[in-house]
Amino acid sequence: FQPVLENLEPAVGYWRHGGGLYLVAASPVVLEGEAVGFLLLGDPVDATMARAVAELSGADVAYFLKRQGGAELLASSLDRTRTGALQEAFNVNAQALMAVFNRQPVDKITLNAGGEDWAGKLSPLSGFPDGAVLALSPVERSVAPFRELQLLSVAAAVLGLLLALAAAYFLSRWLLKPLRELGDATRRAAAGDYRTTLDRRGTDEIGQLSEAVDRLLSSLREKSEMERYVSGLSQLLPEVESSGVTVPTLEHAQPRTLTLLG
Repeated sequence: FQPVLENLEPAVGYWRHGGGLYLVAASPVVLEGEAVGFLLLGDPVDATMARAVAELSGADVAYFLKRQGGAELLASSLDRTRTGALQEAFNVNAQALMAVFNRQPVDKITLNAGGEDWAGKLSPLSGFPDGAVLALSPVERSVAPFRELQLLSVAAAVLGLLLALAAAYFLSRWLLKPLRELGDATRRAAAGDYRTTLDRRGTDEIGQLSEAVDRLLSSLREKSEMERYVSGLSQLLPEVESSGVTVPTLEHAQPRTLTLLG
């Protein structure tokens, strides 16, 4: 709080008193241009403060104090089990201990506490040489948005593939429909059925082929109908002869015609 004493300016920092650590705001009390006192407002750095900071920042926090041979976890927003595991993991991490003792910030630090991977940022306490604050979060929570994005990408790719397969299926059916109709028509024609008519729309090769086959079937239908007509007539002739009806011939009709003309 040197600026408060020398320049009579308010300041905020950490203050160690007894065995605890406090976050203190100090402001001079000035009366008629002269400092007549100082106002100090402080909150203990404990689990309650750590949880409040974690709620505001969105990351868990832990406060460490420099001790002989290691660092003491003073307070954290984690539960007791995780707090104990974090204390052990921090004291076996050389990078973390060097940062606390040398007052050096570490932008990225990884710890394995209780079998759980954590990623965090270590910063020295403002105005306090013997401590640091660690903001951390589980790696699983950090990569969760990326995994969600990955799952969405995979789902979109699968959906796109299914839509492409469905479109290819219906497109192939639409394109192959004229060929299937041609195949059915030729099979029926080979069996003697010429009644099939084909859709002759289109100017492409399949349309031209359909038109040619349709004309062929139409010609075959006409020939088939003519054959049935002639066959019907041939079946009627024996019936006329068996009934005893005499069919006039040209030889019998000629004399009568000459007589009438005569």
